[in-house]
Amino acid sequence: MAAMRQLAEFFLTEQGCQVISTGSSVEAFQLIVENRPDLVVSSVQMETLSGIDLGRAISAISFLRNTRVSLLTSSADAGDLDARIPGEFSFIRTDSLEDDISEVLGDIVQ
Repeated sequence: MAAMRQLAEFFLTEQGCQVISTGSSVEAFQLIVENRPDLVVSSVQMETLSGIDLGRAISAISFLRNTRVSLLTSSADAGDLDARIPGEFSFIRTDSLEDDISEVLGDIVQ
């Protein structure tokens, strides 16, 4: 998944975003609290804390409630996940990474 993370970083940077990256969900949570980003992109599958759990933890903190969470996943998983957690998160599918990132960023800017 490191390659997908690097590719997502590339597309986000190309769109003018400042990117802070880590492979650890625990470190990611610390960085999110410290930096209060507009957008968090997390893999659904992480070692210690899943992207879903990370997103739910973010939304439980009052000063992070407006932080948008998008989950990086395969296309096959996106439909199943959306059915299980409808409306909680947006999805960035690995097979349409650039288009999905552009869509998510467009939603944030509006």
